[in-house]
Amino acid sequence: MDLRIEINEAPQEVDYQEILAPLREYNQAKTGLIGTEKLAFLIKDDLGATQGGLYANISGQWLFVDLLVVPEAAPVSFLRQNAPTHGHLCAE
Repeated sequence: MDLRIEINEAPQEVDYQEILAPLREYNQAKTGLIGTEKLAFLIKDDLGATQGGLYANISGQWLFVDLLVVPEAAPVSFLRQNAPTHGHLCAE
């Protein structure tokens, strides 16, 4: 089989899924695990608007972070005091 690299400057969701498929197959064959769970920690302001947060997927015992946005107005002490715990995920 001949392989080549193509640059796609306007990738679609189908492209992402086609790249992800062999990775999922490999991981399933090696671990027996199927699927992922989505997880988000949202940083909200007083009006309930999202100002930042973390968006991730959990597969097995691995956390894959897709997005992490911490607003400039959020000091580190705020994050330490307000980080929620979720199962085995905890802030210390």
